Amino acid sequence: MVGWILAAMVLAPGNDPSGAPSPTAAPLREIGHVRAASPFCSAFERHFNGAARPILASDERIGAIGFTLGTIEAHYRARGGELLLYDDRVHLMRYVADLQKAIPQARRELDELRASAPLALDPAAASRTRELAESLGKALDKQRQIAIDSLGVVHGMMDLTFGSIRNESHATVVRNENLPVTIDPLAHLEGIRDADGPRASTDVQSQMPGSFDPYTAGTPANARDVRSYLQWQRQLDRIGDAEGAAAQTAEALADRCR
Repeated sequence: MVGWILAAMVLAPGNDPSGAPSPTAAPLREIGHVRAASPFCSAFERHFNGAARPILASDERIGAIGFTLGTIEAHYRARGGELLLYDDRVHLMRYVADLQKAIPQARRELDELRASAPLALDPAAASRTRELAESLGKALDKQRQIAIDSLGVVHGMMDLTFGSIRNESHATVVRNENLPVTIDPLAHLEGIRDADGPRASTDVQSQMPGSFDPYTAGTPANARDVRSYLQWQRQLDRIGDAEGAAAQTAEALADRCR
């Protein structure tokens, strides 16, 4: 199942997947109203909060994406898996659409925040404002990557026609140096080749949702989890690092305006 979904994607080993991003330092949050009425402080409050809101909302969506990705393998093996996977795909499409809407909004606010740096009379404050925009930009870049990866999973799920097999593409053997050979559950229908040579084709229905797949049943759970191939935890960590750095910088700037 995992090999089939990710056959057209770049695969790499990941850590144990989890939920939403978790900053390593102080969590990112909106700043309260600043008292100083200077042009810089007003612009800083408006545009930082304008960027933080969609970024935090996207973190929640990413948590939901992570949960949904974690159910795909089990749903594929479950009875009635067709309907479960359909729901998974619909949910992923909605979450990705939310990310695609929120990320450009946050990007526009970051551009405005960066442009407000010259308004600071203190060169150090101007420099910190640019650093803040850069940190939040790194978080946005990773959020966008997660949206792209998740959309790729959706497209992979759409390639499966339940009850029949699509034979347009050749068989795929997905290899990862840190994991056992994982074979596309549908690929053997056209004949596959692994380290031991070609395998004979097997019954079509044995590879349909709700069936038992002898080729992947013995692999570790992590090897069958889509998130491990997306380096899910690593991407969450990078978002958390960027948001934590941004939170510290934003708090220091807010103190100057209070």
